[in-house]
Amino acid sequence: MESFRRRAVVVSTILGFGITRLLTSLVFMFRARGRNRLDWLPLVCAATIFVQTLLFWWTLGRLGAQVPQWTFAKFLFLVIQVMALFLASTLIMPTSEAEEGASLRACFDGDGR
Repeated sequence: MESFRRRAVVVSTILGFGITRLLTSLVFMFRARGRNRLDWLPLVCAATIFVQTLLFWWTLGRLGAQVPQWTFAKFLFLVIQVMALFLASTLIMPTSEAEEGASLRACFDGDGR
């Protein structure tokens, strides 16, 4: 169990970065709401990824008891899953404030799918 806690720190850090990225993007969208067109689809997808990330983080605590022997392959599989959530968090919303008149849907169509 102790060895899993050390591994969980790596996984939790990546999950935390993903959540931070989503929240930062939402702040950018909120600030630009008067200049840019918002769209419901990217916001719903971002909320879904946020909830999935929180649920993954929540169930991470039980994973240490369910896997008695951790190998590098098992840990790598776990990190790949977490990296997929992080990439989804990163690509779903723009990384900075968009230009005047830009559409959130256009950013989503370009990178978010």
